[in-house]
Amino acid sequence: MDKPMNKKELLDMSDTRYLNIMTIISELSAKERVKEWKTKERDKNLRDLIYHLYAWHQLLLRWLKILGEGGKQIGRASCRERV
Repeated sequence: MDKPMNKKELLDMSDTRYLNIMTIISELSAKERVKEWKTKERDKNLRDLIYHLYAWHQLLLRWLKILGEGGKQIGRASCRERV
């Protein structure tokens, strides 16, 4: 997919990708949705993965708010304390 060049394109792409994710999830059986994955990584199931994405979005929104208010971006270490 092309890189969005304006706000409308960004929002359209975001909506499309969100719908794609929701479609994939809705096509999973109830058993597949709660299945635990055998991995050494942090995210061990679908719930973990979705929360991980949510947490990153919240972090990005916080950074954008700080930058929009004229502040400077803060480092990841100090953000972890606030999540």
